[in-house]
Amino acid sequence: MSTEPNTAHDAAIALAEEYRSTTNLNEADTRHRVIDTVLHDVLGWPKGAVRCEKSVSPGFADYVLNGRSQRPVLVIEAKREGNYFQLPRGFDSKGLAGTIRLKTLMTDDAIKEAVQQVRAYCLDLGCEYACITNGHQWVLFKVFEKEKDWRQLEARFIRSLDYFSVSFSEVQNNLGYCSVVEDLSLKSLLSARAFEVREVFHPRTKIPEYSQQVSSNRLAPVLRPLAKMYLRKLDEHDEEFMEECYVSIREYQHNQREVESLIFDCLSPYFVGYNVKDFFDDKKGGALGKRIGDAVRDRTTEEVIVLFGGKGAGKSTFIRRLLYHRPPNSIRHFAVVAVIDLLKCPPEKKKIEAEIWEQLLQRIDPDAGR
Repeated sequence: MSTEPNTAHDAAIALAEEYRSTTNLNEADTRHRVIDTVLHDVLGWPKGAVRCEKSVSPGFADYVLNGRSQRPVLVIEAKREGNYFQLPRGFDSKGLAGTIRLKTLMTDDAIKEAVQQVRAYCLDLGCEYACITNGHQWVLFKVFEKEKDWRQLEARFIRSLDYFSVSFSEVQNNLGYCSVVEDLSLKSLLSARAFEVREVFHPRTKIPEYSQQVSSNRLAPVLRPLAKMYLRKLDEHDEEFMEECYVSIREYQHNQREVESLIFDCLSPYFVGYNVKDFFDDKKGGALGKRIGDAVRDRTTEEVIVLFGGKGAGKSTFIRRLLYHRPPNSIRHFAVVAVIDLLKCPPEKKKIEAEIWEQLLQRIDPDAGR
């Protein structure tokens, strides 16, 4: 009756049991009896996708794992089994694996030498990811990252062969052939966090002057009718709405942070030249609310504060919330609030003046026109 393993998990269990103690295999035996089994029987890498002893200056790469179009996705440097690496203790997966800065791992001379050797192979082949192993212990890392010191990148280490059986699903999802080639799992496993490596865009830095036209994007015709339907003029006296108009839901906070890391809005060079400052609302008016309150309290009648931003930026919501719903005490006790809406007023000087005075008088003395 055959005792051969019949699943990849069985192969991982059998391999860990057979080589649980050091057997002092030389480099060739380590490769053929341990590493080959891990790659082909456990991780499912086809033999046609793995090249051994590939000539690469200044020597030969032990393993080059290829993805689509035979492009290298991982280069492995094999050491003899008895050549153990010094790995840190006390990490996840029952201490069998963990993540740590490559620079820290390279304080071990054996790791440092192997890392530098396989990194040279990767750079020559144009491969981003590398691995060093003695069969039992594995260290995977990224050899370069744009605008990053590669030594500061996080490396993934595996302490023993037991990890391949104990955390089999995790192993397959990270290092299995389909995961690496189809899902690009090494990118998520070894790259710096997404928000750290993304290019940051500054839209308004591309607007050098006030009169420059800003075109709507292709989604504007679809989204504008919805915005007009659901984001119409706000009723500042609607207590329930004003209380909930600034919403932060835990489920989308992660996505919000991701977007904010990708797109950073800022003042254009035109406004910076006029000493205009950015303002970020903290739901209580922040520094701007305090400044308005101070101007009211100190009777600074010549104080003019201009709040501006793009369409839909939240200017009206902020003003109504600050002045009606949660006004500072100085505004509540020493001021009469009059918000003048000129959205429907014709852009003519006399009509604008007349509209301002009419609305102002109505706000100050609602009974004046009766």
